[in-house]
Amino acid sequence: MKYRSAVCILFLPMLCFAHSFTTTGHMEFARQGHTATLLADGKVLVTGGKNGSGTLATAEIFHPVNGTFTSTGTMIKARVGHTATLLGNGRVLVAGGQNGGGTLASAEVFHPATGKFTVTGKMTKARVGHTATLLANGKVLLAGGGSATAEVFDPSTGTFTAVGNMSTSRAYGAATLLATGQVLAAGGTATANNFGGTLLGDLFNPATGKFKTTANGGTRARNISATLLQNGSVLLAGGEVPGIFCGFCGPPLVSTAKAILFHSSTATFSTTASMSVSRFGHTATLLVVGQVLVAGGGEARVLFCRGGCPRMSNVQALASVELYNPATGAFAPTVNMTTPRAMHTATMLADGRVLLAGGLDANGTSLASAELFQ
Repeated sequence: MKYRSAVCILFLPMLCFAHSFTTTGHMEFARQGHTATLLADGKVLVTGGKNGSGTLATAEIFHPVNGTFTSTGTMIKARVGHTATLLGNGRVLVAGGQNGGGTLASAEVFHPATGKFTVTGKMTKARVGHTATLLANGKVLLAGGGSATAEVFDPSTGTFTAVGNMSTSRAYGAATLLATGQVLAAGGTATANNFGGTLLGDLFNPATGKFKTTANGGTRARNISATLLQNGSVLLAGGEVPGIFCGFCGPPLVSTAKAILFHSSTATFSTTASMSVSRFGHTATLLVVGQVLVAGGGEARVLFCRGGCPRMSNVQALASVELYNPATGAFAPTVNMTTPRAMHTATMLADGRVLLAGGLDANGTSLASAELFQ
């Protein structure tokens, strides 16, 4: 099935192109909260997540040439809320997350040549909802996940080493490698189940192993997206923020349409246009043309207050999609996905297409389906 929308530039009919979503093969397992990592050979490694049967240890490979998924080796630990980072040697570091046994400090490495996972050193702290960022020196910065702590993984030794702390605890925030080689950490809540948060960002300097705070004006949202733009700025969009306070009950988490920009040259934030729809747990992918594809996510709203407590709408998974244009600073709706998705993954393929896989549907059921944007 294909959904298509045409975009033409006025007076230049030759520059008319159409965006579309096309269904592709199903994953072997329905999953949400998983990871999807582009491998050096152009295939995509999907790991972990969870569905109605529990947390998953299974992994599979997407083959862009024929649009199919095939099983690969099983992880040593079942994981959801973990990270999976492509290393310079072509292997993938899988770290942290949680399962029925609690939050994990363990890590493992996927070997594409054998399709197997092997144990590597443990993190210095158990983490879920953390970030993992490949640095220019080939090491990986892991930060937050319910604390302000951070550490660096060295692929040459398979070990983790603690580095300086962030200014605040962050869970389900975002981290982005900047053109300067520094890493911006932004958003997130104090713990996985806490509002908290700060409007400050943190900048990690690999040379010193320390963080310094940015100017105020950022976001305290969790489950946000962060996308490095071609001009060097970072687009931070959507997420969950505290809603209205009704009196007796604490404010609930609601989705937001707000978007802001981080400017690495000045380490400051500025506002940009809001999205057309509030969303969290969405994806935001930089396209070859420089625009950002914002897809799906969940929408949660306070309907009214009663008895001092908020009455919430059901979380609604979205099929809606919009494109952010850095040149105009605006979002514009484009063709919808073939199915609503929240907490899914989006992976840019080597040929410029985007693979969107899994997530939760409008009924809160985990999905095995996948689709391609082009």
